Amino acid sequence: MPSLLRSATQRVSLSSVLKKVVGRSNRRRAAELAAQNATLPVNSVGADVLGLIFVFLRAESDLWIGSPGDLSCLYVSHVCALWRHAALSTPELWAQVPFCNARWTDICLERAKAVSLCFRAILVMENHELLSRILGHAKRFARLDLHIHGNGMYEEDLAAWSAGALSTVFPAVKQLSLGVGHTARVASGFAWSFPALQHVTLRASVSLIENSCDPTQIISLESFPRSLYHSHDNISLQTFRHIKHLTITGPFRIDLIAPITLPHVWECTAESHLSLPRLEELSLNASSSGCSNMLQRGILHCPQRPRVRMQINDTENMFWLMHWLSLFAQQAPSISVEVQDVSESQVNTLAHIPRFWDISLLIVTGQSDYNSRSACWRIEFAHPYLIRVSDKAATDELLKAISDILHQDPISNTVNSLTLRNSIFRKGQGCSWIPVLQHFKCLQTLILAAPIPELFQALLAKPPTNSDKSDPAELVRPVLQSLEHIVFDGLDCFAQGWLETFHEPSAGFQPNTRFLGLLIAYLDERNKPLETFEVKRCFNLTAAEMDLIRKRVTHFEWDEGRG
Repeated sequence: MPSLLRSATQRVSLSSVLKKVVGRSNRRRAAELAAQNATLPVNSVGADVLGLIFVFLRAESDLWIGSPGDLSCLYVSHVCALWRHAALSTPELWAQVPFCNARWTDICLERAKAVSLCFRAILVMENHELLSRILGHAKRFARLDLHIHGNGMYEEDLAAWSAGALSTVFPAVKQLSLGVGHTARVASGFAWSFPALQHVTLRASVSLIENSCDPTQIISLESFPRSLYHSHDNISLQTFRHIKHLTITGPFRIDLIAPITLPHVWECTAESHLSLPRLEELSLNASSSGCSNMLQRGILHCPQRPRVRMQINDTENMFWLMHWLSLFAQQAPSISVEVQDVSESQVNTLAHIPRFWDISLLIVTGQSDYNSRSACWRIEFAHPYLIRVSDKAATDELLKAISDILHQDPISNTVNSLTLRNSIFRKGQGCSWIPVLQHFKCLQTLILAAPIPELFQALLAKPPTNSDKSDPAELVRPVLQSLEHIVFDGLDCFAQGWLETFHEPSAGFQPNTRFLGLLIAYLDERNKPLETFEVKRCFNLTAAEMDLIRKRVTHFEWDEGRG
């Protein structure tokens, strides 16, 4: 038996297996089996549960994903009598038909009995006979993963062979993954038929399946364009205008995806939109070569307000990207964007984007510059419920841009949760976050996932009697009073090395609890008790110190695994 399957079986969580496999059809049965078997050794569970474990492991195994010849079902059936009985009693284990040997293929087809089949194959001319044998069971297949490979043969031979070999009806196939190698040229007139097809993944021209299925039934389409710069590979999304989930990965041009001609993105009109009325989720992963066309030449019209995810590697079109999002934002309740390798100075464009806060979620990432000076930063905004600001080696320029954005738009008044996440702050920079925090008038949850001593000190230290009311630290105190939940996540904030920067503690606290003294003072001065104080993955809190906090909050949670 392969070591991968053996080691996975030894450490598998029976509860997770049962929830994922049995729970799909019978949640009550899954709960019963989990309660009965969760603490038993693998070889002590019943044959039905053991069979479910094998099915789960094979479905999750990299062997199946990486190779059409996965024979782990045969391996487990030859370990011992118990395992063989469990394997032979579980037809679902044999449902993933291997494509490597006629004898083993026949064994799997026989032992799968009447269950729906899954089939993955790399098609070349040499395995024509084996493929024909498998396609004799076409009515039983529910999922197909096919890659047609040229393998150095003459293109005409491959086209003629594949066109004849795949002239088959697959009445039950709901998932199809189709790829065509760079050396392969496939006939466009395939006599395929997928009357029940709903989910499609393409690494080829969409024309290969346009006439083989009912486009109005397609729920999800994932495309990895091979050569969308050539007209014969255009994707006509209007053909699949009822899809709910659309993913496009690779170099593409929006004018080829949607035949839209716009002189300028500022002049977008409703008549120019490509309409996908049922789209619920749009995911785009574009290279820099296609980014400019995407941003400047098209916009989708989606009445259902889809969730949008974009990942774009581009260093020249920051402003176009943000403006395209601001135009799209009125249609999408959630937009997630990741832009890689953006220069640090381009963050200033964020403050000048029209209707910036119409965007529900924005993620921006940058990498180091040519001089190898660390300039890695990350911003996450989620409107109106969550804003995350996380960065490394944060700069005053970045902080000022964030503050300017919040100051320009009163949307920060609706934000109720803020996360500060950082692992490396330059000395003396923590207080620079104070002007940012003062904008969150309705903040209820503060999550600190960064050891920023100056920030903690500025937030929690008691101000002097002659404190200037216009001081940013004073302006943020009402924000702290409105907090209901505080979370310290992954901070060694109680460690001795971080405590030298804090004020002297209140009487009765030891040197290693200086910050704790400030925290206790803050909790005592609140108008009402803090609802929740949660500490995750932190160190150096004793039981007595935890009791001091527990007495002052309604709920106290502590991650004992790291304490």
